Parts: sequence; structure tokens; C-alpha cells
Amino acid sequence: MNPNISQTFLNRERLKDPVAFEREYGAEFAEDIAGFIQRDVLDSSVVRNRFELQPEARFRYFCFVDTSGGSSDSMVLAIAHACKEQGGKGTHFVLDLVKEVRPPFSPDQVTAEFATDIKPELCTRERIREG
Repeated sequence: MNPNISQTFLNRERLKDPVAFEREYGAEFAEDIAGFIQRDVLDSSVVRNRFELQPEARFRYFCFVDTSGGSSDSMVLAIAHACKEQGGKGTHFVLDLVKEVRPPFSPDQVTAEFATDIKPELCTRERIREG
């Protein structure tokens, strides 16, 4: 779909890894990784009935957005941070906020709502909603 990518490049990528090529350039879904994380492991990592975490100045936050035109696909916002394990033995990652807006919706309105969620001054407001 991208006219700036040469056929030579595509042929070379296909030869290197045909499966990865189909995922990256052929829009094929990756069925073989459906069990990448076992359901029980994922479930044990989830705090039930917690929807947002209050921001803390000691963490650096990252924002992820999956946009949509508003007619057939959801638009999603996620905010996360990395956290060192006690004793410095490793790092775990915390998903602080996930919001999904299902269609139909106005992309402009949802973008404005998401922008409110990620503004720096929000670090001072309460962001924990439980139950």
C-alpha cells in the first residue's frame, strides 16, 4: 500500500521471514501468538474494580492511542509506567488507565476527552475510581 517501499525491499523481507512479512506487510493476523500470555497469569495481574491509578511524580508516564474515524472501530487511550522491582532485581509495567470509546462517536470530541486525561496538570487531581 505504500508506494515508497520498493519491490526489491519487499522481496528481501519476504525471503528473510515469510511469516513476519505477512504480518507486517500483508496485514495477516498473528494466530500463533494467541496464547502468548496464559489467561490465568493475566488474570492474576489484574486488580479487579480498579479503573484508574493516581499519577505519582516519581514515575515517567507513557501514553498510547489507537485512533479511529468513529464509525466502525473503537478509539482507545492507555497510560502506563515502568516500576523497578524492590531490590532492583527487575522491572514490571503498570497500566494506569485504559479507556475505550465504541462507535459511533465524534473523533474530535473523543480526542478532546483523551487530551484532558493526559494533560500534565492532571497529576494533581484524584484519579482513582474504584467499584
